[in-house]
Amino acid sequence: MPTNFTKRYNRPLNSNKEYVTKQRGGWSQCIQGSPTDAACDVLANCVGFACGRFNEIYNEIMGTTGMRYPLLNCNAENFIERAKQAYPDLVFSSTPRPGAIICWAKGKAGVSSDGAGHVAVVEEVIDDNTIVTSESAYAGTAFYVSTRKNDNGRWGMGSAYSFRAFILNPAVEYTPVPTAKVDKYKDQIEVKTTGLRMREQPGLDGRILGHINPGRYDVIDLKSVDGYTWYSLTTNLWVADYDHDSTEGVEFFPKTVWIEPVPVDEDTKVNQVHIGNINLRIREDSSTESQQMGVCKPESYYNVYEVEAKSDFTWYKIGNSAWVAGVDEVMYYPFVESSTVSELKEKVKRLENSLELEKQLNEELRTQNNVLDRELTATKEEVKTLQQEAKELKSTISLKDATIKEIKKHNDAITQVLS
Repeated sequence: MPTNFTKRYNRPLNSNKEYVTKQRGGWSQCIQGSPTDAACDVLANCVGFACGRFNEIYNEIMGTTGMRYPLLNCNAENFIERAKQAYPDLVFSSTPRPGAIICWAKGKAGVSSDGAGHVAVVEEVIDDNTIVTSESAYAGTAFYVSTRKNDNGRWGMGSAYSFRAFILNPAVEYTPVPTAKVDKYKDQIEVKTTGLRMREQPGLDGRILGHINPGRYDVIDLKSVDGYTWYSLTTNLWVADYDHDSTEGVEFFPKTVWIEPVPVDEDTKVNQVHIGNINLRIREDSSTESQQMGVCKPESYYNVYEVEAKSDFTWYKIGNSAWVAGVDEVMYYPFVESSTVSELKEKVKRLENSLELEKQLNEELRTQNNVLDRELTATKEEVKTLQQEAKELKSTISLKDATIKEIKKHNDAITQVLS
């Protein structure tokens, strides 16, 4: 049976303030023991030890200090009534649990004149009929360990004593199933509070098994009983949807419906896998670590859209986010083309390549024509410019000729006058 605290098989030392009274700098509100231990003055006394040990276990698990339950400091046979009055969160059981206080009455419970009873702390549960306890005895031994059997219905105590109940330690984890990772393809709850009771059956009259730690758990069944929805985490373990709208309660996460690829008929014209007589898991990706998405139907065919060879398996994609591993019961049948079809495809491929080459040549010719067009346009502009310059030059020459004629005429006139 799992526990999550350090078992105590040795007397506590003076560094343990759970076993030292407030008057001497500790946390305990119990009386001093007799004979009084020099290091831990609540010893020897079963009440002082049980109260201290109960709180010590709580502190170790929860990482706290001080005394969460200091008022368990009355007569041993009155622990049940004191716990119910002072600490409504505590749970009682007839079944032993690690970290619990086991309580006995001596004579008639509540009558101190016939004895104060006895308490001890369960360190280990060997089986339903055998436990290991740590104890102390007033006017006796400060610390001792006992292996107790319930053969006489009194967990080994004499006939003057009667077994009352176990007071369960709320910090002790007693969860037959481990917490789970978030899995959207499973019904799950997230327990957000401490002190949530686990019961053997759904309903408020179900036998209390203890408390469950906060965390996420897979749910295998749901029932509505006594105004609550009850979630089964494993066989004979149920918790209620306590305050499910609160950040401190229990939140339910229903599973996402699994994908269900539809099997197909055998078809030699497509890639296929045949699933043998197994429930083959469908994964979200080509890995055994990826999320499970569903299960293939045995003895069926599925079309394959992609194949990926890995070191563990060859993986086959049979749908969107749906992969299966090529285990022994999976046979892959790739589509094999006939020689005629292959030849035709090869001819089509060559024709496509020729068309592509022709397309490239045409593109190159268009590019060259564009370059030539640009060069021709530029040449025409140059010719036009030269023609304009020639026209302007001819005009200038004509003007010069007229000027020369005028000068000559003028010179002839001057010559005549001088002669």
